[in-house]
Amino acid sequence: MSAEPLPSAFSTPQLSSLLTPAQKAGWQDDAVRLAGDNLTEQQREQLAAIIAASPHLNRAAVQFAADLPGLIQGDWEQILAQAEQDWQTSWPATSSDALLMKAVRRYRNRSHLAIAFAELLGQTSIGTSWGVLTSVAESGVRGVVGYLLKDQPAEGSGWVILGLGKLGAAELNYSSDIDLIALQDSQAEDVAAVKTPDQKGKYFSTLTRRLSQLLSQQTEDGFGWRVDFRLRPDPAVTPLCLSTDAALTYYESIARSWERAAFIRARPIAGDIRVGAQFLAHLSSFIWRRSLDYTVLDDLQIWLRHLPTPDGYRGFDVKLGAFGIRHLELLVHVLQLLGGGRHEVLRQFNTFAALDALASEGWLEADQIQQMKQCYSLWRQTEHRLQYLRDTQTHSLPRNDQEMAEFAAFAGLADAAEFRQTLEHLQQQTKMACSHPLMDRLLAAHKTGADETDRILASSADRTVNSRWLAEIGFSRPDDMMDIIDGWMSGRIPATRSERARGYLGRFLPPFLDSLGKASDPDSAFACFTELIRNLPAGAQIFALFVHYPQIADLVGNLLVKAPALTRQLSRKPALFDRLLDTEFFTPLSAAQMNWPPELLQIAQTEGAEQALDQLCLWASEIRFRVNVHFLQGLCSCEDASRQLSALADLCIDAVVRLARLDMERRYGQLSDNRFAVLGLGRLGSSQLTSASDLDLIFLYQSTADSTSNGRQSLSAGHYYNRLAQLIVSWLSVQTAQGKLFDIDTRLRPDGHSGPLATRLERLDSYYQTDAWPWEYCAFLKARILSADPDIKKATKQHVQKIKTTPPALSALADDMLLMRERFAADPESAQSLKKRAGGFMDAEFLAILLTVRKKNYDLITMPQGSPSQWLRQLSQEAEDTSELDAVCAGLDELELITQFTSLCLGKAASLISQSDSQQSWRALADQLGLASVEDIETKINENCQQIASVLEKNIKKNSNKQS
Repeated sequence: MSAEPLPSAFSTPQLSSLLTPAQKAGWQDDAVRLAGDNLTEQQREQLAAIIAASPHLNRAAVQFAADLPGLIQGDWEQILAQAEQDWQTSWPATSSDALLMKAVRRYRNRSHLAIAFAELLGQTSIGTSWGVLTSVAESGVRGVVGYLLKDQPAEGSGWVILGLGKLGAAELNYSSDIDLIALQDSQAEDVAAVKTPDQKGKYFSTLTRRLSQLLSQQTEDGFGWRVDFRLRPDPAVTPLCLSTDAALTYYESIARSWERAAFIRARPIAGDIRVGAQFLAHLSSFIWRRSLDYTVLDDLQIWLRHLPTPDGYRGFDVKLGAFGIRHLELLVHVLQLLGGGRHEVLRQFNTFAALDALASEGWLEADQIQQMKQCYSLWRQTEHRLQYLRDTQTHSLPRNDQEMAEFAAFAGLADAAEFRQTLEHLQQQTKMACSHPLMDRLLAAHKTGADETDRILASSADRTVNSRWLAEIGFSRPDDMMDIIDGWMSGRIPATRSERARGYLGRFLPPFLDSLGKASDPDSAFACFTELIRNLPAGAQIFALFVHYPQIADLVGNLLVKAPALTRQLSRKPALFDRLLDTEFFTPLSAAQMNWPPELLQIAQTEGAEQALDQLCLWASEIRFRVNVHFLQGLCSCEDASRQLSALADLCIDAVVRLARLDMERRYGQLSDNRFAVLGLGRLGSSQLTSASDLDLIFLYQSTADSTSNGRQSLSAGHYYNRLAQLIVSWLSVQTAQGKLFDIDTRLRPDGHSGPLATRLERLDSYYQTDAWPWEYCAFLKARILSADPDIKKATKQHVQKIKTTPPALSALADDMLLMRERFAADPESAQSLKKRAGGFMDAEFLAILLTVRKKNYDLITMPQGSPSQWLRQLSQEAEDTSELDAVCAGLDELELITQFTSLCLGKAASLISQSDSQQSWRALADQLGLASVEDIETKINENCQQIASVLEKNIKKNSNKQS
C-alpha cells in the first residue's frame, strides 16, 4: 500500500491560530514598522508570521531592516551578493581580531537572514538554500584564514582546512556546526621564520586555535560559525593542527570505520588547497576499497539510530528518528563505500550528486532516486524551519501541543494534525523510497538488537547524541566523558590498542554506563572505571568477559561504586577477573578450605624463592579478593571476613617461615634442634584483620649457648634466628611482581626498636615481669601463637599464658590507661582515628581488660583467638545489669563494621567523612548501617564512642589512684 503523495515543500508561514486578533494585529503592525507601509496585505501577513514565530529572525530583521523590502520583493540574491562584497572588502582591511569578529558575524547574520527569507517566502528551494549556506560558510572561513596568514598567500602556506560533514557535502544546515580538520604539510618549507618541525606544529596549531576563536567566540554580535575540530584523529590528545604524515599514519593504521565514512564528504575549503587535495588523494585507498567490502554493513550499523517515534511526534528527532534524515544518508553512504572503490563516479561528496551517480551506474532506479530526493528535501526543510526559530543546532520537534501547533503554522500548514499527518506520510514514503536489500539487512539487525544502548557511543560522529544520552542517564559531565571515550576508541591506552578490544568495549560499554548512571554519584563511579581500564595492560579478554558475562560487569560496577580501593587492586591485577568465573568463587569460604599452593616448596627448591613468593602473593591476592567481594556483596558477615583474612595471614606466615628456613639452610646449614616461634598481636592476634591491617609480630627462639649451624658459613643460634626473622619480615613485606603480602610491624617486641628482632623466650618472660609498661601488658593480651617448632611450642604456650595471667596491679593498669588516653587526646590526629579517639577501639580494649582483670577471669583472656569484644560479651552475660555492656558491645560492632568497610572500600580505616574520599563508599556504608544519610554516620560514630568512653571513664575512676 503506497503512502499518499507528499507536498514538494512546505508553504510560507502563517500566523498561528492560537494568537488572539489583537496579538495578530500587533505583529502585523511590527511588520509594517520594520519593512515600511508599501507591503501588500499578503506580504504583511507573511512577515508578521515569520517574526512572530522566530525570535531569531525577528532580531535579525531589526538589525538589517534596510534589507527587508528587497527580501520581500525577491531580491535576496542581490542582497547576498552585497553582503559577500562587503565581506571581501572588510577582511583584508581589518587591523584587529575584534574588528574581524564583528565583520564576520555581520556577514554571516546578514547572509543567513537573506537565505532564510528566500526559502520561507518560496523564492528558492531548500536545495539551493543549503548550497548557498555552504558557500557563505566557506567564504567566511577563507576570509579568516586569509586574515591569519596576513600577507602570505594561502597557496604555498602549507596550511589547509578540510571541510567534512554537511559543510563538506555542500549541504549545510541553517544552524549547523562546521566540521573542520586542519592539516600542515609535512614537506612544506619553513614558514614565517619557523625552523623546526616542533615550532612549525605549534605555529599552525596556534593559527588553528585562533581560527576557531575568531569564528566561534560569542560576542555582542553573536557568533560566526560554531567550529568542531573533533573529527580529527584522536582529538582529546592530538594538537588542533596535525601534520599530513601523522594524519595519514593514523588513518592507515587505527582509524575506525565511521572515520572512513566521514571522509566521503571531505574536501579542502580554505588555505593551501593543493596540500588538501594531495592528502585526500593519498587517503583514497583508505576511503575507497577495491573489493566489495560488505563488512561496512556491520561497521555502519551503529549509524542506524532509528529513535522511536513519540506519541503525536512530540520531540521527534528528524535526523535520527525512524526513517528520518540519517536513514536516507546511510543508504547512500553504504552504497558509495561498497562501490566507490571500483567506480570512481560514485566518489561524490554531495548527497544528490551521489544519488545521480548511483542511478547512472545502475545501483538504484531513477524513480527511486527521485523519491529519495523529494523525501530528503522535505526532511531537510523541516530541519531548517526548526533551526530558523532560535538559530540553534536542533533536530527535535516541539514537545507540547501548543508549540507543535505554532510550528505547524510556521511550516505553512493549517494545524498540528495536518503537520503530524504530513510527517507520518513522509516516514512511509522514506521507508519505501529507501527499500533496498542492504537497508533491509541493516533494519533487521537493528530490530533484533538487544537495546538502543547497544548502538550508542560506538561512533564519535554522533557526539551530540552520545553526550545527550549520557546526560539523560545521570552523568553531569558528558562532554568530558566523550573526550575520554573517544580516546579509548582511538586506541590511546594499552587496553584499547587492538581492534578486537575496541570492538568488545563498544559492545559492553553502553549497557554498563547505563547501569553506572543509576549510582548515587555516577561521575565518581566513571572516574574509578577510567582508572581501572587505564591501568590494564590489555583489554580484549577483560572486555570480552564483560560482554559474555554481563553479571560480572554488574559486579564490577558495584565495586566501582562502593570500593575504589578494590577497583585499584583489580586494575593492578587483571587476572583477578578470571577468578570471578570460577564456580566456587561465590560459595561460602572457611578457614579450613584455605591452604597455600602445595607446590610452593618445590618451586622454591627448583626455581628459587622469588618465583615461590610470586606464587604465594598471587594465591593470597585471589583469596583476599574473594573475601572482600563476599563481604561487599553481603555473602559473609563482618566477623567472618575478619576471621578469613586473619586465617589467610596465618597461612602466609606459615608458608614464608618454611620458605625462609629453606633458604637459611641452603646458605648456613641447620641447627641441631629447631626452636623458633612467631606470635601475632594486635588485630592479627585477635583474628580481626581488615583489608588495610598490618601484621604485629614477635619472633621467639630457644637455644643453648654453644649452638651453631652446620653449614659452610656457620652462624650462632642467636644470629641464625635473627637473620631468619629478618628474612621472614622482608619476604612478607617485599614488593614482588604479584604485589606484596602484608606490611609488618615489630615494635611490640620486648625492648622495642632497641632490642633484637628475635627474642629469647626466657627474655620474653623476664621482660613482662620486670620491664614492661602496663600498656604493653594490655597489648600482649591479644598475643596468639601463629607458628612454632614442636620443640618450642609447649614452652611458648606456657610463657604466653603465664604473662597473660600475671597482670600488673589493677590501679597501675587504670593509671596507665588514664595516661595513655591523655596522650591520645593531646594528638590532633587521634580525633580522626577510630582506634585512638575517645571511645574508640583502644578505649574498648581498656574497658574489657580492666573488667576482666578486676574479676580475675583469666580463662577469658587466655581463650584461643579471643578478642576484647568477645570478652565484653562474656562479661555482659555474667553481669547483673547487662544493658550497659550490651550497649557497648552493639556500638563496638558498628565501629568494627565501619572500620572493615572503609578499609576495604577506601584502603584505610576512617572515622571522619572526608571530601577527598569516595562519597559513594560512605553512602554504601550508610546503607549497611541502616542510616538515612551519609551525615548520620558521623552522628552514629559519636554516639557509640560516647557510650564506650562513658563506661570506661566510670570504671577507671573506680580503680585509678589518680582519680580516687
